[in-house]
Amino acid sequence: MSHVSFVAVIPDFELKTKDARAVLPDTFSYSDAVRASSVANVSTAALVKEDWALLGQMMNQDHFHEPHRKALIPHYEAVKALVGHHAYGVYISGAGPTLMVLVDEAMAKKQLQEWREAMPEHEWLILQPVNHGIDVVDGY
Repeated sequence: MSHVSFVAVIPDFELKTKDARAVLPDTFSYSDAVRASSVANVSTAALVKEDWALLGQMMNQDHFHEPHRKALIPHYEAVKALVGHHAYGVYISGAGPTLMVLVDEAMAKKQLQEWREAMPEHEWLILQPVNHGIDVVDGY
C-alpha cells in the first residue's frame, strides 16, 4: 500500500464485542443485502487498485456495521468531523470503539499533532500497512 497510513483513534473505554454484536440486525432485506454487499465488493476492488479515495467513499456507505454500531461510540461523529477533509475515510475497527482513519501518509504526519490537541482524551497512533507475510529463515 503506497503512501497510505491508518491512524488509530483509541478511546479510554472498552466496548464489549457482545454488546457491539447485539445492535446488529438479525436479518437484512434482499435489497439491503445486495446494496451492502456491493459496497463491500467495491471496497475490495478499491484496495486492490490502491484507490484510496474510492475506498473512503465506500467506508461512508457501509450498511452492515457502521449505521448500527456508531451509536455505541460517542466520539464517532466528532472524529469524522475533525479528520473529514484530510482523510479518505473513517471506519470502526472490529467491534469498536477504536476508529481507524485512512489517510495519506504525509497528511497523517502533518495533522497528527492538531488532531491530538483537538481530542486529547484519545490516543492517536499512526500505523503503517504491511504487505508481506512472515519470512522463514532456515533453522527457525
